[in-house]
Amino acid sequence: MLFAVHDWGLGHATRDLVLIQALLARGHEVTLVSAGRALQLLRQELKETCAFIELPDIPKPLSRRAIWFYVRMS
Repeated sequence: MLFAVHDWGLGHATRDLVLIQALLARGHEVTLVSAGRALQLLRQELKETCAFIELPDIPKPLSRRAIWFYVRMS
């Protein structure tokens, strides 16, 4: 199973970690795709139980005004 984890902060990674561990406990083979600190955390926690694919870290389009964040993301 290919499982992609968003790397904006660690919230996605910490919540997905529980799901990934459940998949592994049920006998699924999991390949993780992620980047940055999220990938570091998942590698540290899951060690050799998964295969990992590292994506390049992409700059985040943040703005002081929320509306510009959504405009840039669209």
